[in-house]
Order: sequence, then C-alpha cells, then structure tokens
Amino acid sequence: ETSNDEPLPDVEDVIIEKTVTIKNVNYTVVAVGAYSFDCREEVKSVIIPNSVKTLRENAFFCASIDWIVIPDSVTKIEDSALDGLYFVDIFCEAKSQPTTWPSEWCSSLSNVYWKDQWEYDSNNKPVVKNKWFFSHIKSIFYKRSVFCSVFDKYHS
Repeated sequence: ETSNDEPLPDVEDVIIEKTVTIKNVNYTVVAVGAYSFDCREEVKSVIIPNSVKTLRENAFFCASIDWIVIPDSVTKIEDSALDGLYFVDIFCEAKSQPTTWPSEWCSSLSNVYWKDQWEYDSNNKPVVKNKWFFSHIKSIFYKRSVFCSVFDKYHS
C-alpha cells in the first residue's frame, strides 16, 4: 500500500504493478489501499495483479470505473471496498465467489463475470464470451425486478 498523500497520475487505464520500488527497495503489492481510487473520475479501468490479497475499505469508493479485473489471489474484500461502483463490469479470475468474500461485496447494479464467462482480447482487455446471452439474462432479471417491485407496491 502507498500513502494517499502521493497523487495518482491522470490516466484512464490503470494496470497495477506486482512490485513497486520506493527509495531503492522493492515491495510486493499485496493490497489495494483504502481510498486508493476514491472518486477518481478519470480512471476508467483497473487490472489488479495476482500478488494482491486484499481490497481495503473504500478502495474504489465512488470511482467512475467502467471495468475492473479482480485476480483469484484476492482472498479478502473489506467492507465498502467497492461501494459506490454502479454499472461496472467486474471480471473475476475466480470460478465463483470465494467463501472468504463478504456476501454483499459489490453493488447489485454491477455486472459480475466469473472465470469461465470472460477472456482477454488481443488488446489485453476483458470481454464477455457470450455477451448476447448475458445481456438478455440481465434484461430479463431487470424487467422482472421492476415488475415485482410494482406488484409488491400495489398488493401490500
């Protein structure tokens, strides 16, 4: 982790390195620090390296990220690490949600894709393998939840 006192450069696509060098000493990046991407509007994508084990509290709070890749090395997601991320494509390298992650680790308005559902394209960007299928399923669930909400409202 680095101090929040060091400003991040203004870049859209962030690939976090596995190691950083500070004062000629190499350190392995093992966590995305608290508030690291707090309200960063210019950052549109983040790829986290497989050296990272923890996403700290509010690490991505209200960032304007379009997509993020979470490696299967992440075993801990602290409270609110992904709070405020809406309509984000979250690409997880794990095959399913690890039991060590909290049950409500991301917004229900985000799209979560597990290992078998996506791949990297030739530009090293994640893409959904069968986008048509997932967009239709999402649409069905959205329409059903809106219908259920309206139904519950009038039949309570």
